[in-house]
Amino acid sequence: MPLALECCSILDGHQNKVWCLAWSPKGNILASCGEDRQIYLWSNEDLKWCSIKIATPHTRTIRCISWSPCGNFLASCSFDGTSCIWNSSKNFELVATLEGHESEVKCIDWSISGLFLSTCSRDKSVWIWEASLETNEFECVAVLHNHTQDVKKVKWHPLEDVLFSISYDNTIKIYASDLDGEWNCIFLLDGHSSTVWGISFDVNGDKVLTCSDDKSLILWKKIPDKYHNYVKINSYQHQNDCPIYDVSWSKSNFIATAGGDNKINVYEESNDELSLVLPLSGAHSQDVNSVSWNPCNNLQMASCSDDGLVKIWKFILS
Repeated sequence: MPLALECCSILDGHQNKVWCLAWSPKGNILASCGEDRQIYLWSNEDLKWCSIKIATPHTRTIRCISWSPCGNFLASCSFDGTSCIWNSSKNFELVATLEGHESEVKCIDWSISGLFLSTCSRDKSVWIWEASLETNEFECVAVLHNHTQDVKKVKWHPLEDVLFSISYDNTIKIYASDLDGEWNCIFLLDGHSSTVWGISFDVNGDKVLTCSDDKSLILWKKIPDKYHNYVKINSYQHQNDCPIYDVSWSKSNFIATAGGDNKINVYEESNDELSLVLPLSGAHSQDVNSVSWNPCNNLQMASCSDDGLVKIWKFILS
C-alpha cells in the first residue's frame, strides 16, 4: 500500500522555535506555542488557515499547551514557572494562573475526566491540580517527587485518571489515587538509556510508546489483570543518529515521530510490532519538536519545528 505525507499548509506566525501543538477535542482548532511567548489558534475557514493570537502574560518560553476534554479551556505552561488557564467560550479570557513550581514548567496536561490537571518541571516534581471549572478554581492536591531529574512531560491515560510522567532520569513513572484520594507512584518503567522525551497511547491505553534521546522507540503493553502495570515488548532504533523528540499515535494505528534530523517517520502498529511505512526527510529545515494527529481526522497531522513553522499534512494511503 503506497503511502505519502503531503504538506497542505504552512502556518507562519511564530517568531522563533515552535515547541508544542494541541488539537481541540473537535479537531477544528490547532493551538501552537513557542519560544516567542505566544499562543496561536489556527482554524481552517473557507479552505484557508486563519489565526488569532492570545496575548499572554508569560515572560519566557511557552513550552506546552493542552485543551480540556470539553474544549472550553486551554492550559499553557512556561519557563517562567507559571501555568495559565484560558476560557475559549469567553474569547480566551485568562481565568486562572497556577504558581508553585520552583523552576521552568515543562508540560501541562488535562485528564480525560476534566477533573484534574497535571504539571511538571525542571524542579523534578509532578503536581496534580483539582479543577473546578465552574468557579475557575484549581487546587493543588499532590506534589510528587519520584523522579531524580528534570521531568520532561506528563500525560494522562486516554480513558482513566491515571498519570504518566517521563524524565531526564531515563524513566517513566505511573501514578494513581487510592481510596482516600492520595496520589502515589504505583509503577516505574525502565528501558531507555537516556532522556525520555515523548509518550503516546493507543486508543484504549493498553499500549504505550515512548521515545528518547537514546534514538529509540519502546513499545510497552499493559499486563492483563494487572492495574496499570506495563511491560516492555519491543524496542526500535531510529535509522539516523539523532534523538526522537515526540511521538503521536493515531486512532487508525499509525504512529508519527518527530526527530532531531528534521525528519518525520510514520510507523504502523500491528500485533505488537511496529513497521516503518513512511520516512519523510526534510519535513522541516530544523529539528521537528512535535507531531500531532487530528483526533477527528485520521488523515490529518500537524508538526512544528525549530524553524518557526507549523505544517499541516495530509496522510495519503494510496
